[in-house]
Amino acid sequence: MNVKNLQMAGLEARASLRADVLEVQLFGMAEARCATSFGAFIDSVHLEAGRLHANEVLVDLTQLEFFSSACFNKLVGWLICLQGDTRGSYRVRFRASSARTWQARSLQALSCFSVDFGIVEV
Repeated sequence: MNVKNLQMAGLEARASLRADVLEVQLFGMAEARCATSFGAFIDSVHLEAGRLHANEVLVDLTQLEFFSSACFNKLVGWLICLQGDTRGSYRVRFRASSARTWQARSLQALSCFSVDFGIVEV
């Protein structure tokens, strides 16, 4: 895989491939100071999903305690980019924790940006 894991300032992001699903796991606190690095990580996930012809990218937020608006905007940009992609893009699903109510509210807002969007609560 050509996605380098991210570890900085309380945020850890990992990517792995399982069959035709690219899985992304986020841990800790995605504070504003992480936004540039997080955006670069998401960009590399997008490129790798295309290169591998992945059917889906699953983003697991269950271990994410906080998500700044600066980092959240990187996800919005990603979904907007997918909307304009005519090369047969992939589906994006988010796994959220029911114990973290902010996740469900935030993901509901993201659903406005993509038809191929899914929320899975654990």
